[in-house]
Amino acid sequence: RLFIMQNENDERLNGMMGGPLMVLVCCLVCCIAIPIIAFYVWAIVVVFMTSSAYDVACAQDSNIWIYCLVAVIIMPIVSIVISCVNSVFRDTAAVMQVIPFSMSLFMTVWGVLLWANLSKPCVSFYEQSYWSLFLVFKIFVVLLVISFVFTAFALCALLCAFMVTLSSVSQRPDRYENIPDSLPDWEQQKKNQGANVPTTETYV
Repeated sequence: RLFIMQNENDERLNGMMGGPLMVLVCCLVCCIAIPIIAFYVWAIVVVFMTSSAYDVACAQDSNIWIYCLVAVIIMPIVSIVISCVNSVFRDTAAVMQVIPFSMSLFMTVWGVLLWANLSKPCVSFYEQSYWSLFLVFKIFVVLLVISFVFTAFALCALLCAFMVTLSSVSQRPDRYENIPDSLPDWEQQKKNQGANVPTTETYV
């Protein structure tokens, strides 16, 4: 009975602790997810509302509207399509994962080059006439650069771990060094051992 009562008390305690903990986790997830969703919806609205920036004078050298269109709309669609394809064709999942990484690398380099090549008159023009589009452009370039840096560090860490594991495996002693080199030698050793066994005589 004491054991059963102790189990019941433990279950009640776990239930009392688990309820507030789940509420706290849900609140944290909502606090993180809601701003991200709101920002993404706002970015999509900005891209559609500023479509006139496609053919302005500064767009001939640095068309940030095309960049925002690809970063905000086209890249997520491609990622969703690739995820659906990977769920159906699992054999090609490893190959298909190269596409999002390549797109992220391309968008990072493209965004940095666009930002670096913007002239001061074009920066002033975008800040005055298309400030929301210019803000979306800068935010996505910064996020892509940060994600690329973290991905590069992660790949370097995995490569270093692989090299350390490979070197440790190569330095292990050979576990098969005591096995005879050939089968005849082993048979000869067996015969020699059998010869040393004393024979018994049987009398009828």
